[in-house]
Amino acid sequence: MAEITEEKTEQEDKVKREYTLHFIISSSIGQEEILKSKESVNEKIQNAGGQIESSLCQEGAKKLAYQVKKNLAGNVCESVFLIDPENIGQINASLKQDANLLRFMLQSKREMPKNYNRRIRKRPLTKTFSAESEQPQTSLDKETQDAKEKRDKVSIEEIDKKLDEIIKNI
Repeated sequence: MAEITEEKTEQEDKVKREYTLHFIISSSIGQEEILKSKESVNEKIQNAGGQIESSLCQEGAKKLAYQVKKNLAGNVCESVFLIDPENIGQINASLKQDANLLRFMLQSKREMPKNYNRRIRKRPLTKTFSAESEQPQTSLDKETQDAKEKRDKVSIEEIDKKLDEIIKNI
């Protein structure tokens, strides 16, 4: 019997996903009302079947970039919780009815598969293949090889002539 209840709780945990709720509370209400409003949001989440992991509010009102519901400032809060994805609509509906909330945004934490590898941006080098060698050569390697060939073509006699000219001018 105990094994069956443990299996059910494991299945329930697998179904629940982690969500983050960002919300702005009106700055026109007092500090105690802000805390009550934050607690009422957390209660709405719990009533919908959610488990609050963390909840915090920044101290003091923050200036908003633009006017939201005739307010230029608001208190920014955040709650992280676990809930069944089917109950998100219930939370949205209850939060829309709250008059103290100016805005809210609900984000789900997207879990990556275990075998997921991040894409690595490759450097934009052009590769050229030569018929002589099977290995690809980058354009930078080709430039350095051309420079080496030019240096090798200069003979010792030419260097001696240049040195003689420089010495005569001194």
